[in-house]
Amino acid sequence: MEHWLHNPNNLALLSALGAVAVVILIWTALIEDDPLPARLKSVAEHRDKLRDEERNKKMSRHTSISRDSFIKNIVEMLKLSQGKKLDAVRLKLARAGFRSGDALFKYFFAKLVLIPGVAALGFFFVFIAHVGHLKPAIGFLILIALAAFGFYLPDIWIKNIAQKREHVLRKAMPDALDLLVI
Repeated sequence: MEHWLHNPNNLALLSALGAVAVVILIWTALIEDDPLPARLKSVAEHRDKLRDEERNKKMSRHTSISRDSFIKNIVEMLKLSQGKKLDAVRLKLARAGFRSGDALFKYFFAKLVLIPGVAALGFFFVFIAHVGHLKPAIGFLILIALAAFGFYLPDIWIKNIAQKREHVLRKAMPDALDLLVI
């Protein structure tokens, strides 16, 4: 090894490699990495992602609008949205926080669908699955009771939501009054 270091050609080669290494190190330290292309690429990807999300929202809005118009057509066809108690139902829905025009139609549609829906579920459990092994007369009484429960279920749900909302508003009332005073 000592003989290898005394050779002038080898020393020149080592000196040249060291000089190249120093030049490369100084070059990389002084050259500023341009973050603009990477930033532009990330901005373009984010813009494309937002555009895709907006397209998906529009598509979901179209399906929601068609579903809402279906519900509205059925409720209007059966004339459920007419009557003397319509203002009371609107007030009940507003107290629960549902102030849109479609909320009334969805409420009436839920009342319409839950009556046979809950009764059909009860029919399945009483007569097909034989839960409880009941006599047919008692089974039909249970079906009538379940249909009545299906009729009152939207009212119970709206009442619970209204009570929860009222509780939250009562808890926030002192803070709101303090902010008004300030």
